[in-house]
Amino acid sequence: TFFFVDLPQYHDEAVEQFTQALSGSPAPVGDSGLFPIRDAAQSQVALLSSGEDSLRARLETLRNAKRSVRIQALVFTSDEAGRAVAELLKGKKRLGLDVRVIVDAFSNIMTSKSRLDLPTQWMYYDLKRAGVEVEGYEALFLQWINEVSLSDPAQPDKRFHEKMWIIDGEDAKDAVAIVGGMNIANEYFRTGSDAGHRWRDQDFLLKGAVVSDVVAAFDRNYHDQ
Repeated sequence: TFFFVDLPQYHDEAVEQFTQALSGSPAPVGDSGLFPIRDAAQSQVALLSSGEDSLRARLETLRNAKRSVRIQALVFTSDEAGRAVAELLKGKKRLGLDVRVIVDAFSNIMTSKSRLDLPTQWMYYDLKRAGVEVEGYEALFLQWINEVSLSDPAQPDKRFHEKMWIIDGEDAKDAVAIVGGMNIANEYFRTGSDAGHRWRDQDFLLKGAVVSDVVAAFDRNYHDQ
């Protein structure tokens, strides 16, 4: 059971102040990629207070998926947590769901011990063999080719850092999304004997109209890969 709370109501004055702050920032920050602020009454949010809660929510929502699954993570590792997710994804694909995954092209090639992460690359290959599209992965570690641009030397630094977990995003009534700071690996969910260190990050479970904005953000990233 997840305890949803009403979102605070933001006034036009606060929105205007935020926009002015962006436009006056000395850093190259813009608002072209932002979505309009939703009426608070149209959406709900639940705080997932720990990594364990986030993993439980992710697995529960994934098991209940009926139409589609969209997942984006900077890191998606072949450990206990990652393999549990991968097996569910393959099962959903076998049932005919639209299953799409985005991972970062560079962040999943090496392990924390500076070795080639062959298990993770094999997991991606296994997912693609099962019909699950994994954007950011290519066989034989060739994904780096897509990240190099002769016309834009800074292209390798333009990484997707979003973490999105979207279930049945086409259905406004049943759609659910999990967003926040957690990737898909043991160290985020504090599970498994090989989680050598622990990250303290935060996730939120979303329902309502705001989920359509998360879907739009995912689809934009997916087609930009």
